[in-house]
Amino acid sequence: LLQRGIELFQAGELRQAILALEAAVQADAEDSIAWQTLGQAHADSDDDARAIACLRRAVTADPHNLEALLSLGVSYTNELDQTRAVEHLQHWIESHPDFVNLSSLESPPARRDPFTLQRQVTALFERARSFAPDNADLHAVLGVLHNLARDYTQVTR
Repeated sequence: LLQRGIELFQAGELRQAILALEAAVQADAEDSIAWQTLGQAHADSDDDARAIACLRRAVTADPHNLEALLSLGVSYTNELDQTRAVEHLQHWIESHPDFVNLSSLESPPARRDPFTLQRQVTALFERARSFAPDNADLHAVLGVLHNLARDYTQVTR
């Protein structure tokens, strides 16, 4: 079921992929990849609310599922939930094996205001980009972060 759902998703057959992936998560409710792919299919169908629900289940099953964390950041951005978007993007970079050695942010999330969190996470991604300038995910996330900050001149960089 999962493999069929993935094939349908990759072929752009989103309705059929969603049906197959829903069957896959019913068969194994702890399959992070199935939840992630189902979430991405919902996101591609412009249903960010369902995408978020599925992607959260993917992250519950595997807290370091990088694709799900990244997709959650984007879906929360689409839903105009800036704080959750930034928190998931922070978790993505802190979980990414290529960037785990970058220093984490100084203060715990509960003690930061959303604007400080945004600036700190953006700075963390900027540092990561200096180590991996060709990483497409970093560039995409920086575009999202600059868009959230309404820094449109940086979005196009």
